[in-house]
Amino acid sequence: MRRFFFLSCLLIGLAHLGGNAQAPAFPDSINNLVLPVRYPTAGTGAIPHFTKAGKGKITLILIPGLGFDETVFRDFQSANKKQYTTYAVTIPGFGRTQAPRMPPPGTSYGERTWMNSLIEGLEKLIREQKIKNPVLVGHFALGAQVAMLYALKYPNQVKGLICIGAPGKFIPIQNGKPMLYSAENRVKGVDQFSAKFFQKMTKQYWDNGNYLPDIYSMDSVAGKSYWKQVAETPMPVIVRYLLEYQTCDILTELSMLNVPIMILRPGFRPDLLDTPENPNTNYIKPQFIESWEMLRTNPKVQIVDIPRSGSFTWHDKPQETDAAIKGFLGKVKKK
Repeated sequence: MRRFFFLSCLLIGLAHLGGNAQAPAFPDSINNLVLPVRYPTAGTGAIPHFTKAGKGKITLILIPGLGFDETVFRDFQSANKKQYTTYAVTIPGFGRTQAPRMPPPGTSYGERTWMNSLIEGLEKLIREQKIKNPVLVGHFALGAQVAMLYALKYPNQVKGLICIGAPGKFIPIQNGKPMLYSAENRVKGVDQFSAKFFQKMTKQYWDNGNYLPDIYSMDSVAGKSYWKQVAETPMPVIVRYLLEYQTCDILTELSMLNVPIMILRPGFRPDLLDTPENPNTNYIKPQFIESWEMLRTNPKVQIVDIPRSGSFTWHDKPQETDAAIKGFLGKVKKK
C-alpha cells in the first residue's frame, strides 16, 4: 500500500510518540469499520470454500494473503498434483465468500477476532478432512501470520511451516526509517489511530494507495490481475483484516516451535528496495526482507531468496520456488 500505507505507518508512529497527524478529509457518511446493514455474514470458525488437488503423500494447506482467494494457488496446485495433496483455502470475506460478523464495538484489533476465527476454521477443516501432519503454507501479509499463529496454537498438528512472499510483520516507517515498538504500543496505535484513519477512507483513495502491482509480480499483466482481485474486496472486510494483521508481532515466538520453517523471500526489482526516501516503496525492504533476519540464527529456520520475483514467487519463478519447497519438504519428511 502506497500513500495511505505510509500515512497509516506515520499515524501509528505518532500515536506512540504522543503526537498528532492530519488525515485527508473523507466523507462522514463512510464507515469502513462496520459491515453494510444487509451484508449476509458467514458463521465463525469456518472455511467457506477450499479446493483439494493431488494425491501426494505430503499434504500442504495453502493460505492466501490479504485480499486473495484460493484461485491464486490454481497454477501451483495444477503443477504439483503428483508431488503433493494440496488444500487451497479462501479466507472468509475474500473472493466470492462472506465475512463473519464484526465483533462488538470497542473490541481491540489486538484480539484478532477474525484471524482467530479463521484459525479455528482451519482446525475444523483439518479435523473433518482427517488431514495428518500437514505443512502450512502462508502467503503474503495475513496469510503468513495466520499460518504462524496456527502453528503456535496447534504445534502438534503441524509438520512444517512455509511463508512465501510475506512480510515478517508490519513495520511502521517514519521519516524514511523503520520504527520498532512494543506489542502493547503496536496494538494501541492500531486501535487509537490507524482504525480512525481507515474508518472514513473512500474506495478511490484506497485503490490509489494500494500495494503496487509490481509487489505482487514481475509480470505486469499478472500483477494487475492480482491487484484487481484485492481491489474487489469490500472495504470493511479488507480494512478489518489489515488492522488485525498490523497488530501481529510474533516472530520471536517461533523459537518455541519444534517444526522446520522455511521463509521464501522475493527479491523484487532493485528500484523497489533502495528508495528509503520514497513513501510508496520504503516499507518493502524492512517488512518483506529485513524483518526475517532475526530468525537467521534459529536452526529450525531456513531462509531462501528468490531473485527477480514478486510476492507470487510460484508465478514469477516456478522452477526456483518448486525446487526450494521440494528440498525443504525432503528434510521435513525425514523428521
